[in-house]
Amino acid sequence: MTDLIQNSIDNVMHNQPDEIFDSRSDGIYYVKTSFGRNQKVLTQEQRICAPVEIAAKFHDPELGDKWGLLLKWSDPKGKNHEQTIFYRQLEESPKLVRGALMDEGLKIYCRPGTGDLFIKYLVQENPERTASIATRTGYFEDGDKQVLILPNGPIKTEDSNLDVIFKGQSNLKGMEEAGSLVGWQQSVGKLALNSKRMMFAIQASLASLLLKPLGLQSQAFHFAGASSTGKSTILKVTSSVLGTKDLVLSWRAADNGLEAVAIALCDLPLLCDELGQNTSPQNLDQIIYMLGNGTQKIRANIDGKDKEVKHFRNTIISTGEKDVQELLHEAGKGATAGVQIRLPVIPADAGFGQGVLESLPSECVDFLQYEAKLKQATNDNHGQVFIEFARHLLDVINSPERLQKLKNSYSNYVQKFSKESLSGFIATDEIKRVTNGFALVGFTGGLASKWEITGWSKEQSQDCVYACHEAWLNNQNSVQYSHEEQELISRMRKLHDQQQYHFSYDAKEKWGYIDHDGNLVMYVEAYKEHIVGSTSQAKVIKANKFLIKHGWMIPDKNGKRSSQSIRSQRYYVLKDPETENLPENFEGFFTKS
Repeated sequence: MTDLIQNSIDNVMHNQPDEIFDSRSDGIYYVKTSFGRNQKVLTQEQRICAPVEIAAKFHDPELGDKWGLLLKWSDPKGKNHEQTIFYRQLEESPKLVRGALMDEGLKIYCRPGTGDLFIKYLVQENPERTASIATRTGYFEDGDKQVLILPNGPIKTEDSNLDVIFKGQSNLKGMEEAGSLVGWQQSVGKLALNSKRMMFAIQASLASLLLKPLGLQSQAFHFAGASSTGKSTILKVTSSVLGTKDLVLSWRAADNGLEAVAIALCDLPLLCDELGQNTSPQNLDQIIYMLGNGTQKIRANIDGKDKEVKHFRNTIISTGEKDVQELLHEAGKGATAGVQIRLPVIPADAGFGQGVLESLPSECVDFLQYEAKLKQATNDNHGQVFIEFARHLLDVINSPERLQKLKNSYSNYVQKFSKESLSGFIATDEIKRVTNGFALVGFTGGLASKWEITGWSKEQSQDCVYACHEAWLNNQNSVQYSHEEQELISRMRKLHDQQQYHFSYDAKEKWGYIDHDGNLVMYVEAYKEHIVGSTSQAKVIKANKFLIKHGWMIPDKNGKRSSQSIRSQRYYVLKDPETENLPENFEGFFTKS
């Protein structure tokens, strides 16, 4: 007879009928004691379920501090299970709760009344352990302190007593540790010195931890180039910062799949291989906007009400043979400035005949041998770099004074980086915004060197960022023009080749005609569609002013109105782009002709 039952009988002897739940080796029992005839104590026992442990009560800060229970049990094959259940579910959906647990192998005896007894057992138990629950990785508030949640446990400061249960996406693979930080520095870190693009990507992956403390949105970079240049190797090496190569994702996933992973990996890097393999190229711009803005799509619950929209922050490091401009063009769409500044393109080829490398290490005869050494190095040492960087950063951001100093240092660094890297350019707002993203990586690299995380000197951590920014900037033409202005110039240049199809006397789709001076007289509607790309009057006026300013549109005789009319047919008079002073070899900002 257990102590619980004896206490129950004692209560009955003192005219206090009692009922208890007794945990035994073969399950949970409901035991009721009462008086029978002749004041005889009667004990009734009923097994309600197989052995189950109520391991903790928890609260979920992300869901308004709602409370619940953490259950643990083993199924008939001995596989261990964990499940979190909110108290509200026990009240509103007891059958669904029992059904979900039974589906995972917890035996619940369904005799009349036993189901309710099981729910009653869960409600009345009060486990000693009280914990917080985290449903995704990333920063987590512990009172006035920040901790970082990872699937293999929280990273926190020494003075934090936070008890966290991680119940995020269970199929996240690759977040694990092997070797040591020093081992990584002496192998992976040393080999990466031969590629500024690899170094840049490694520092960009660490930059994901600075997004929230600095109040920044997600930042992405895309390495584009021909096959066999080492683009995928960049991602494999970068994955060693946090774990294994299993962390490298594929752009092949649908937008919903990438969104779910981005949420699950909040404040961590997203490593996405082969942009061209995305299954929805026509929606690629929307996917990039979603990832860049860090906001989940609005969806409805079963009752039609909007679900809570989740936000996330990531640094995204992408590769592919083509860039987003080319892929959207192939899908019959144009790439807006907003899309392209969210996924700036760095040419993968460093230009030294070794793909992404500037040079080969002396001990390697070719890239294949170099790649083999990297593979061995990343297999032996991975996972420590991110964790050590996070520990140092948590010490900073959990001190208000040091956090403010960090923000001030970042602001000063961005100004310095922009001034130096854009010297000699008349940069647009788009150029400046992308440059700020590169500055974030440079600032991160400086911290990693200062804290002796990567094993690289401060100069090395900066050289790789300036080199990649220069490669990106050199890949852009006519940076003195805004994206919209460059689109205008790009469309104007195409007009010369389109004359015979749209301006000739017998053209099937007639946009206008050629006057005696060789000018293109273009009908207003055709101009709006094929030159401005919009029917918005504001955009038309803006385009007119730009083209008149550069002498590519002839205004009316008063010089005030650019549109003219003959017999109620309104038109614009444009100069033939082939004979005018358009930028030489112009390809356009983010544009491939």
